[in-house]
Amino acid sequence: MAESYALDSNRLLEDLYKNKNFDLFAFERSTVMTDDNGNEELEPVLKSYYTRQTLDQMNHFSDMVLVNRERYFQKADGYWIHLGIFRSLKKSLSDKINAPINFENMDESRYDMHPDATNDVVKNQSRLKKKNRSSRSR
Repeated sequence: MAESYALDSNRLLEDLYKNKNFDLFAFERSTVMTDDNGNEELEPVLKSYYTRQTLDQMNHFSDMVLVNRERYFQKADGYWIHLGIFRSLKKSLSDKINAPINFENMDESRYDMHPDATNDVVKNQSRLKKKNRSSRSR
């Protein structure tokens, strides 16, 4: 999932970067997660962002990501990978990413994403149960 996320986000980056009105490029992927009680819920599992300044400093970034998916995360200004997803990564990928989170320079207010702003297609939405997040317990 992390590798396809890197490729999909990279393709979107190529198109969005052409628009000079954007200075921040943020991506999020959600998937159905199951808790210990078997409850399923659509949750964000991957987030990342790049600034235009970072992208301006790189040459042939898309080609680098096509060859080495981990480069997408290594070069990001910030990223977050759900611990359950991080633990399931191929060792060759997780060793090169080092940690499931890298938001040292993150300004959270700039990263608030619209609920529909994902690059993932959710299948079987009808089997998801709506939950009130404030009453969730895990």
